[in-house]
Amino acid sequence: MVFGKARFFVSKLTTRSSSFQVRTSTAVLGVRGTAFGVQVTETSTIVVQFEGSVGIQTPHGLDVLQSGQAANITQSATVIRDATPAEMSGGNTDLTPESGGATGG
Repeated sequence: MVFGKARFFVSKLTTRSSSFQVRTSTAVLGVRGTAFGVQVTETSTIVVQFEGSVGIQTPHGLDVLQSGQAANITQSATVIRDATPAEMSGGNTDLTPESGGATGG
């Protein structure tokens, strides 16, 4: 993902070798059976974990976000924090596809 915002709802994958990843300029997100949102700019990635967990591989190492957490990732640091109530309640309404936009399958 080069830039923008997206929300993902990933069902459990059928085999252990199955994977779903989101790659940005500052992180690789690996998920199984989870719901999370991601916002990407040229210099940073913000991840909000709604349910389940997501592994985040960055130049700084591997972290795992749990439900209710968020991460701010840049080339110089990864900061894990509690997600704000607005982030958790879907306050990022611009993550919802616009009319006619792709909705997944």
